[in-house]
Amino acid sequence: MIYLKVDDLHATIDSLRADDVEIVTVPYVIFRHSDDNLGPVGTDEWLSLVRDSEGNLLGLLSHQKGRGLMTDLDKTGD
Repeated sequence: MIYLKVDDLHATIDSLRADDVEIVTVPYVIFRHSDDNLGPVGTDEWLSLVRDSEGNLLGLLSHQKGRGLMTDLDKTGD
């Protein structure tokens, strides 16, 4: 699978949907960056999966301003 970074994932998905591209998963947060080791601090990393015209699965990623640092409640999922 290939992952591509886009500036605005939601706008990209809207555009691809208008072009009848198969959207496998709607955008969702996969990681909240509490430091800048893996991405910009204070951002959420969003992912959506789509299929290209050959049927290959592609991951589209975007960093969006988040709601801040993860809390203990966020980490446990309770």
